[in-house]
Amino acid sequence: MRLKIMLLPEKRFFSLPINYQYQMSSSVYRIFQRGSESVAEWLHNSGFQDDKGRKLKLFNFSYLNFNRYELEGKRIIGSGETYFLFSAPIETNLVKIFVSGVLKEPQFELFFNENSVKFLISSIEVQDNHIQDNIINYKTIAPVSVSIQKIEDGKKKIKYLAPSENIFASQIEKNLLKKYKLIKGKEYSEKINISVQENTAKSKLISIKEGKNGNIKVKGYMCKLKIEASPEMQKIAYYCGIGEKNSLGFGMIERINKN
Repeated sequence: MRLKIMLLPEKRFFSLPINYQYQMSSSVYRIFQRGSESVAEWLHNSGFQDDKGRKLKLFNFSYLNFNRYELEGKRIIGSGETYFLFSAPIETNLVKIFVSGVLKEPQFELFFNENSVKFLISSIEVQDNHIQDNIINYKTIAPVSVSIQKIEDGKKKIKYLAPSENIFASQIEKNLLKKYKLIKGKEYSEKINISVQENTAKSKLISIKEGKNGNIKVKGYMCKLKIEASPEMQKIAYYCGIGEKNSLGFGMIERINKN
């Protein structure tokens, strides 16, 4: 299920750094915590795990969509109502817990060192897209990040892949297969094929902050793509997001048209 979360700023004007995904993720977890402390703790510390112990969160959110804004250097000066999208497969029960947390305290606050930006959650709208097709064209509304690990000088290093590399699409497919198995409890046995329109790809380098490790830069791409798969797999891509780091605001997609 996908939700549109409408936000009213506490002040007439608000100022945000251009990189705020980590703070958004933290605020989403605080909403989960209000809905269920035990689920929020489990989700943050371990989450859903595949048969190799790899962790997946299975929820996704978009950038903030501003009504009015201006860029001043590396900051966003906004005003008026804004919104973001939140989604998770209905099977995970995460949407129910998220909504419960909002109802207990309809506040969305982003913390930046000693400062914070506060919003009132004014409404929640269901944005479900009734998916029944096997071939769907999408566009990313948050960068999709895909990486592999390489060994250099005896150390593990992360290499972020570009849509021009053949392995980019295949890694997205593998990731979706893992998500499908976790959610459905069985292997996916039907066709899956992802093709990216390389000429639409635009790279984004996002700085995020994770715990005590300081700032980490994550590379992702905005692009258009086509997914050929069963409607059930299409729903996994739509509600979970594609690629990696979905719970940090990467990989959300929106349908362009029916094919």
